[in-house]
Amino acid sequence: MRIILSFLGVLFLTGCMSVSYVPYNQEVYPKKLKDSPLILGSSLLAKRQFTNIGLLTVRGGSLGSSYTSMQDVEKKFFGESRKKGADGIVSIKINSAPYAYESYIPGYTSHKRVTTSHFGNVFGNTSGSGSYSGYYSGISTTNVPVYHPGYTIDYSGVIHSMSGELIVLLENTLKDIVTELEISN
Repeated sequence: MRIILSFLGVLFLTGCMSVSYVPYNQEVYPKKLKDSPLILGSSLLAKRQFTNIGLLTVRGGSLGSSYTSMQDVEKKFFGESRKKGADGIVSIKINSAPYAYESYIPGYTSHKRVTTSHFGNVFGNTSGSGSYSGYYSGISTTNVPVYHPGYTIDYSGVIHSMSGELIVLLENTLKDIVTELEISN
């Protein structure tokens, strides 16, 4: 029981991120370099042909002293997009939402081993025919129940999420778009 509670505590108290990717086709696209640009939104894609390759979602959060910031989630999101071979991302959704809940940990009983030693003199009368006297000593061990009451743990934090559809350009390369942007500025 304690091992399970410890594991859950570690799991809940660490700020971590989860990545979910749902591919729209069976193709595998070559990874992009870490610093390669990504097209965000659809304004630059109006004249381009592209295909949606999948839906990517990254979630991160905080609980207790551990924290995953929105910047951490964004960095992970863009890194995973490049790993999937995306040239850009459309239908981007960004969300940060607080959460709070409580968890009840039920009470339980454990046992504490208690060892006692005893000694003394014994006196007695046996059926009226005389008395008895003597000495005794011994050690006994008993398991004494110890009750640990239940308690409630309050959790609160923030969940950050970012999702979007990854795209791959079909005709013009990303380099062409960057060149067009440089000319227009």
